[in-house]
Amino acid sequence: MIEYALRDVDDNEFVLNDSSIDQPARDSFTFLNDSFANDNRVVPNSALPGSTKLGRTRLMSKELSFNFTRAHDDDSDFRDAENEFINFLQKAVAIVDKTNLLIAPIAVPGYNIDYGTGMHKHVSDNVFTVVLLDPFWKAITPDNVAQGIVAGVNNIALSNLGKLPSPPVITLEASVAITQIQIYIDETKDGIQIDDALFGTVSFNTLVIDCENGQLLLEGIDRTQSILPSSGYFEIPVGASTLKVVSTGIMTIDMDFNQRVFV
Repeated sequence: MIEYALRDVDDNEFVLNDSSIDQPARDSFTFLNDSFANDNRVVPNSALPGSTKLGRTRLMSKELSFNFTRAHDDDSDFRDAENEFINFLQKAVAIVDKTNLLIAPIAVPGYNIDYGTGMHKHVSDNVFTVVLLDPFWKAITPDNVAQGIVAGVNNIALSNLGKLPSPPVITLEASVAITQIQIYIDETKDGIQIDDALFGTVSFNTLVIDCENGQLLLEGIDRTQSILPSSGYFEIPVGASTLKVVSTGIMTIDMDFNQRVFV
């Protein structure tokens, strides 16, 4: 059984179906469905009847729906449990798959409580839906690659075991001036080239290439202007690949990327 939890901005968790809590009842908590929405460019044919599809299908959004039954002996306990859950739904910013160690940022568009018959609030069937703000799950713990880099061409073997390409966050450390750096995937030729005369000089030893958020930071200072035209942020392809690092001097590279999966 997969165990799920909601997480707020302070990393507090509300575990939805852990054995240590009885409400929502562990045995009643059910994952109803995955709902995917795709983005397709479909245009009418100019001369022929029908339409044609342009480009690739892109996954645009994903929703998850859950159901559980709540039951208490008196109104007060029932209402306390519901209020606690609704309160956490308002604060939730992520859903965690605790079994497979996956996480996804979310919004919660709705929650439905279907009460039992009668005037008392003792029993209910409950359904709530979460929208994944990124239409995929991401591994909580990133894969890490670290290596010393010499002047010239360096090869680093990579393996992305996820089901989607993953943008890396790369940290470079140098104590001598590195005037030019080129980092790219050999198989796809996608990559970034940086010319920055400050990197490696006194007080400018750490350069971060954040491909996930689109940032180039030298000691926390934005250096986007150092990226050469026709190069840019890139992703680690699924499966085995080779990262090429071309440098004018000695430095170290430390790279993290989180595997991504659809379900």
